[in-house]
Amino acid sequence: MKKYTFLISILLLAICFIACKKKNPQREETKKTITEWMGKTIVFPNDVSCTYLLQDNVTDDNCVTDKPFKIFLYVDSVGCTSCKLRLFDWKSVINDADTLLPGQVDFVFYFHPKNIKELTLLLKRDRFEYPIYLDLEDKINKLNDFPKNSNYHCFLLDADNRVLSIGNPLLNPNIWNLYKQVISGKIEPEKKNSNTIVTTDKYDIEISKLVVGMK
Repeated sequence: MKKYTFLISILLLAICFIACKKKNPQREETKKTITEWMGKTIVFPNDVSCTYLLQDNVTDDNCVTDKPFKIFLYVDSVGCTSCKLRLFDWKSVINDADTLLPGQVDFVFYFHPKNIKELTLLLKRDRFEYPIYLDLEDKINKLNDFPKNSNYHCFLLDADNRVLSIGNPLLNPNIWNLYKQVISGKIEPEKKNSNTIVTTDKYDIEISKLVVGMK
């Protein structure tokens, strides 16, 4: 009996060891996404107009600024629109940026809604007084082919629209803290050449942990 108990214990330990060695799919997805997108340039369509509360057209000159950083959010038509938008929470992030990082970061929102009326009601309900891009034909996604996972539809960009960091600050407050550190210069991505921006290993690992922590 003791012999069998010992063998079972060994078998269980072996199973646990194998299970621990297995790769975490979510972490592997994160690493793959970071490798693919870090330093990549986001291409913006030149024929998608800015809109304020979906009523008054705003010229591109009113939306495009010369600030050194952008936080870009793409929202597609899949799933619950209000759950993805969280406009009230974005207002808090924008206010925080205006207070702590004045003149440093602009927010660029591209929406590809499945229901314009629903989007209009959400914008009005949350009094989202910030210009958005209403991309009815999903042109920006066709140009860039964003990841299927909507967790990776938010990017911190530099002045040339190159990706410095990935992740939605509403899904994990630590991501917003990381963005603020990059914008303030406390963490600086390393430029290897004029076309590519990569990060240090420590920075890359930190982003991986943060994005995996999103819920």
